[in-house]
Parts: sequence; structure tokens; C-alpha cells
Amino acid sequence: MRAEEGLNIIKGIVNEWSKVYINQVFYLREINNILQYEVEFSKPHQTKPIPEGTVKVYFDLVQLQNESGEDSGYEVAFTFENESLEHHLNSTMRKNMFEVSLAPLNVQFVAMD
Repeated sequence: MRAEEGLNIIKGIVNEWSKVYINQVFYLREINNILQYEVEFSKPHQTKPIPEGTVKVYFDLVQLQNESGEDSGYEVAFTFENESLEHHLNSTMRKNMFEVSLAPLNVQFVAMD
């Protein structure tokens, strides 16, 4: 698999995650049979076209081979920035858990004696 093909696969995955945030997909490198990508999510506004914060997700696209060495598909694993928990495309959080609302929290503080 070429890096461009992998890029299109990753774009297809992350474009399903959120309709609120935009994303950019970057090819990083190939190590053995693993293509690595970085995806940066952001939410620009008309008043702030350059967002103050972004979220990065790192993807490994593992090219699988059968016993005779022929390509037999791929597997996708990803981690969120600064986290060590590895997620797999078909056995991870529900899709609706990827999109985060940044609505203000209604927090009350109680004095403790």
C-alpha cells in the first residue's frame, strides 16, 4: 500500500467522526509494514480563524499479509495525544463519544468548614 492510499483511508475514517470539527491528515513515516499518520482536529470560528487549541490523534495503518506474503487488508489503531491507550477501529468507543461539546459547565462551589 502506498502512503497516498493510506492517507485516503485515514481521511475516510476521521471524516465520519465529527461534523463540527475540521481535520488535517499528515503522513509521518513508514516503519516495516506500518504506515503512520497524524490527524489534527480544530474548530475555527469567524472571529478566530486560527483556533487556540487543537487535538491530535496518531494512527497506525498496519498492512496485513497472508502466509504467502501477499497483502490481505489492513488494521487501524490509534491513540489520542499524550495517551498510551491504543484504540482499534472496530473495538473502541462508540462513534458518538468522539465529538466533544465545549459548552460552559454550570459549576457551583460549596464552602467547607
